[in-house]
Amino acid sequence: YAQDLQLSIRGSGSRSAFGIRGSRLIVDGIPATMPDGQGQASTVSLSSAQRIEVLRGPLAQMYGNSSAGVVQVFTADGPATPEVGASVFMGSDGMRKIGLNAGGQTGKLNYVLDYTRFETDGYRDHSAAERRQLNAKLRVDATEQTQVTVVMNLFDQPLSLDPLGLTRAQFEANPRQAVKPAYDQDASKVVSQNQVGVVALHKLDATRNVTVTAYHGTRDLDNKLSIPLSAQTPATSAGGAVNLDRSFSGLGVKYNQRWAVGQGQVEGVAGIEYERMSERRRGYINNLG
Repeated sequence: YAQDLQLSIRGSGSRSAFGIRGSRLIVDGIPATMPDGQGQASTVSLSSAQRIEVLRGPLAQMYGNSSAGVVQVFTADGPATPEVGASVFMGSDGMRKIGLNAGGQTGKLNYVLDYTRFETDGYRDHSAAERRQLNAKLRVDATEQTQVTVVMNLFDQPLSLDPLGLTRAQFEANPRQAVKPAYDQDASKVVSQNQVGVVALHKLDATRNVTVTAYHGTRDLDNKLSIPLSAQTPATSAGGAVNLDRSFSGLGVKYNQRWAVGQGQVEGVAGIEYERMSERRRGYINNLG
């Protein structure tokens, strides 16, 4: 959990040290990949997802600079009759997951709210983790031609200990163990990411539509690495503790049209996107955690 999920599509991203690079994540039409190409799948709420679509190769170019592929997640719509639900999961190694959800249709408003809290002591020593997440989708059918959707995702990971890797001999001796530097330097990560976006879809007629998207988010990270203290002392070293404060936003307009050709259809897409990111990155000495 301290290194996050990694994804490889057509070979791209297979050597990423952490997170997802080379592929683009999109949730309900809002980019979950930041302008620098870095994405974290942990912010995707699977408990409220209806479906996931994957585009590989040339088709991915319809969604911007995505050399390997695009992963799109679509949150389920609220049911016609309002519902409230709860779930509890428990498993080995102290795994606990609590979920609360609500959804429904009230007039022109369709809504889905989903909250989850996950905790685990970890299969290995020094690998405990905790996550809290809120995912919300509000859709308003303003007119028969215009639909506006607001998407909000709040993600908080206050605990994720890193047990680090094992040699073959260490694994055979005890696959659950954590190596000494993990304890000495308290290798761990604390991260929070909050994002809100708006998608407005307007149908010009049966074959043409225009989509406008806008989003803004923040990401804060504190990451204590297992770098030995001796390697951090040179003036050129970035240290062994990363502190990152990031703000990102974007705006996009897309035009879509379909033409009947024989027994099938041809679809054309044209659009423009502007994305911006600012970041304050600081490095500190990690002196025994």
